[in-house]
Amino acid sequence: MSFLGKFTFNHLSTPAARNLEGYNIFQWIFDYNHGQFKDHDNKIIIEDGVENYSDNDVDDYMQSQNDAEYIRLLKDEKIVLNDIIEDGQIDKYHRQLEFIRLVKSQVKYLIRTSGNKLPTLQGKKRKSKQDEFLDNFNILYSNPSVTEEVVKETIYNKSLYSNPSELMNYVRKKRNLTTEQIKRHSAFRFLGNRGRPRKN
Repeated sequence: MSFLGKFTFNHLSTPAARNLEGYNIFQWIFDYNHGQFKDHDNKIIIEDGVENYSDNDVDDYMQSQNDAEYIRLLKDEKIVLNDIIEDGQIDKYHRQLEFIRLVKSQVKYLIRTSGNKLPTLQGKKRKSKQDEFLDNFNILYSNPSVTEEVVKETIYNKSLYSNPSELMNYVRKKRNLTTEQIKRHSAFRFLGNRGRPRKN
């Protein structure tokens, strides 16, 4: 499936009509549609779909399909975040990220209320949150054109890192940097003395 291709999630199954075998699986379909993914009320557009499934393991099938789609969503989110780190906060990236997170907000509730755990990305050698944060910091800190908005959207985004201030302590120790040295980069001037964002 291509980057930001349509995402289809199963949300309900019912026995098929008498003249058909198996089950009807009702689906939610989310389409990025070149950035045109909201309706006139500024809500994400959700199309309805139906799939006929003939085997009895319909619940397992629905879950496996949903897990695969959610993993694809996470992979696309990671691509966009890396683009933001490399290129800065561009409107197109912001639009892509907004779409992904709106889809996630709908699907998280669906998966959790079904009694299932949210899937996560798995790698051969998955880095710790600390080292992932450090890598992203290094990319941002070495780029003089990075803006404060990009830093806040990535490493100081609490939906990605629950405690960025603590992770910044790890960065300072690994890089042997003081907060004042880090703040010499214009994108990090918002930091307080202990690596926490200053309160306005």
